[in-house]
Amino acid sequence: MTLMIATELLRNLRFSTKRFKVTCIDALPEYMKFVYKIFLDSYVEMEEIMASEGKAYQIEYAKDLMKELSRHYLIEAILFFTFLAKF
Repeated sequence: MTLMIATELLRNLRFSTKRFKVTCIDALPEYMKFVYKIFLDSYVEMEEIMASEGKAYQIEYAKDLMKELSRHYLIEAILFFTFLAKF
């Protein structure tokens, strides 16, 4: 049962990270909303800093890499829980 809950939470986080929007915060449980908000705020801050240096385009690369990282974390968790359930 807890394995299903963990993968569902990762799916929700993956869904939210994929979009990088504040409106996706509703899909997350209460205790993850705070962390996700800080996560988004850090990217907004980075975007402001990079824009002042004329490098705002680099933020899209950072977002894409974060999307890939979250996708791989979800895959890893699913594989781990799948094989753990067999033992």
